[in-house]
Amino acid sequence: MCSACKKRENQRAILVNCLAIGLVSLSCFPANAVASKPNDVRDEFIERYSPYARSLREFYGQFEATLVMGVAPALSSTGSTTKTVAEGRGFHESHLFEQKSFLLKPGQDLADSTPGRIHTSVRNSKYGFELVTDAEGNRTPENIIVHATGGHSPLCVLTVPYADTTRGMTILAVAQDPSTEIISLKPISWNGTSLECLTTRHRSINRRTHKEEGVTVRYYLDPGRDWICMRQTIETMEGGIRGWIELTCKYNESSEGLPPLLEVVTSMGDTSDNPATNRVLGSTTVTSFRHTDDPITEGECRLIAFGFPEPGGVKWGEPVSWWVWLGYVGGGCLLLAFFFFLMKQRVASKAGTN
Repeated sequence: MCSACKKRENQRAILVNCLAIGLVSLSCFPANAVASKPNDVRDEFIERYSPYARSLREFYGQFEATLVMGVAPALSSTGSTTKTVAEGRGFHESHLFEQKSFLLKPGQDLADSTPGRIHTSVRNSKYGFELVTDAEGNRTPENIIVHATGGHSPLCVLTVPYADTTRGMTILAVAQDPSTEIISLKPISWNGTSLECLTTRHRSINRRTHKEEGVTVRYYLDPGRDWICMRQTIETMEGGIRGWIELTCKYNESSEGLPPLLEVVTSMGDTSDNPATNRVLGSTTVTSFRHTDDPITEGECRLIAFGFPEPGGVKWGEPVSWWVWLGYVGGGCLLLAFFFFLMKQRVASKAGTN
């Protein structure tokens, strides 16, 4: 295969991987927005959803997992298929995945192939980044997105049951965000299941066009199963054409309690008749998932953990110096001494009056 063809295949793989675990979202930078007024729909949703939010976040957000991300064959011009195997851990909105991408010829499987691109996808509460490994095993940080600058590094696909992966926020945080307009909460039937569809709208800066646009997001939630998210659609308007990205979830229905996530299918479409823009992009299959009460720490998801400096402007809480603790202890001792002095004076005063 020519180098140009390999490059195109890698670019397609990176696109789907970014939607699954990656660091590029459709609308990463929120625009300045006027805070929406409180409304009954917002209050109703928060009241109904919030009792389940914590258990959803703890179950789906604390994990050890292995994912296989595949690009749809329709995206390949050579008949080859790109698959990426990702192994990692997550803690709520932080994650670390080691990823290996494979370019498979027709009829070839993963066991008979050699990985091409090797990189690490990492996210913490303040920023996200990738570490790309070269042929000599050296790592280089790339695609650093600092959240405080207005960007959002997407969440791991395993958080789809309770979060908006492209905005980097939990669904509860979206509902509580004053810059997000809550349009409606309506019961619908989808694939024979009764769901609640929460429709929201926010303003954002399109990373590709650098223009402000309105983004409509719909969350299809199952109140019969602790409000897990079954589907998400992200819609935008550009040049008079409405386009969308859709995430559809498949769960293990036979499990007790909250169902483990089995697969997320990513597709795109628009109101044009162009078949190239109406297709399935790929899917992420969860080959193993284990909830853990001993998840990865946020400290392990920082650049400094890999020997690189922290991004400019990012500050973490500094540990309190020993002399500060000594001051606290000394102050406490003085207060106790003063207390006992007052008690002694009080006892002496009573003894004198008797």
